[in-house]
Amino acid sequence: QAGAGSLVMQETGPGADGQEVTCTSTDGEGNAASCTSINKYGGDMAMVPGGEKTTTVTISNTGTVPAKSFTLAAGACSAAGNTADACGVMTVKIADGGSEIYSGTAADLATQSFNLTAPVDPGAERPFTVTVGLPESVGNDLQGGTILQPLTWTFQA
Repeated sequence: QAGAGSLVMQETGPGADGQEVTCTSTDGEGNAASCTSINKYGGDMAMVPGGEKTTTVTISNTGTVPAKSFTLAAGACSAAGNTADACGVMTVKIADGGSEIYSGTAADLATQSFNLTAPVDPGAERPFTVTVGLPESVGNDLQGGTILQPLTWTFQA
């Protein structure tokens, strides 16, 4: 007998209610995971200047073959509910395990793609921390502002 192996990415993190949510790449197209029910930016809607919120998302290979390449792509940042440029003010830090791969504003993160350490063997798990912050110097014009930005991890065999 012979057959093809499977490459399946699983994304696990906190949902809106704080309960753990799990999505797999088999829920959609290709080997990408962009679970919209996991809030990678933490959902803190009452941040104050100088505040930060850190969220951990775990990416796992639950398939039977290694991922030979592994990427993270950020989508466009959209802001709502304010007169200031929340995307250009709010800071984002992303770390792969203990290694920082991005630090800057949400606006600067938009449309960037990062090649992550591969291969990712079957059964392997990788924790990513995403920290969103509001600088001390932010003005009152950002009050009530929110941002939204998709982060998509992708495996390739």
